[in-house]
Amino acid sequence: MTFARRAHFHPFFVPVAALVLVVSCRSPAAYGPSGDERLARAVGGTAAGEAGAGNAEHLATIEQNSCSNLIDPLADLLASAPEFDPMAGEEQEEGPNLEEDHLANLTGALRELRRRRGEISDVLGNRPDLAFFSGPAADGRSYDVPEIVRECDGLLEQAELALDSYIREILSMPVVTEVRRVRRRTINVNRERVDLSLLAASIELLAPFDADSLMSRVESARARVNE
Repeated sequence: MTFARRAHFHPFFVPVAALVLVVSCRSPAAYGPSGDERLARAVGGTAAGEAGAGNAEHLATIEQNSCSNLIDPLADLLASAPEFDPMAGEEQEEGPNLEEDHLANLTGALRELRRRRGEISDVLGNRPDLAFFSGPAADGRSYDVPEIVRECDGLLEQAELALDSYIREILSMPVVTEVRRVRRRTINVNRERVDLSLLAASIELLAPFDADSLMSRVESARARVNE
């Protein structure tokens, strides 16, 4: 006659096993990185001082497209808008069109700022972990990506607002009357206030919400000049 062998447990086995299970479950290693660590990895990217050579190359590209050297030129440009005298009816002398130059400079500034911001966005699109990087990299230089982005975005906003305002100011009177003398006679001639092709290009670059309406006003001004 055979009997099944009864399992024999040491009286301390169950509580010790339970203790091991509780300790192992409470250990962070059981669940991987903590929530704080995951957040730091997600938004902080590589920790300061730990950027590898590849990261340093990307950070250098971001730094090269920094907008910091455009702060003073843009401030000077915004402060130098020429004044327009709508009542000027005297015979005009040949010379530079200051308003046209200002429009061209504003347009060029916005184009350059967008180019630089686009280069930065391209890098961060491929390496989003660097978006919040601030500190030294493997090349021995320190980088502050959030500050670079903030600076560019701020200048972009200033340039866009200034160009938008200037375009609308010009379109409030896009055609001026110029007094000319022809064969001892004084005649009035409709003249475009600025190059209308340049004005159209500026609107196209800015791409405001009512671009179509602004473009139609440019075409209306062109028709008046060609009358």
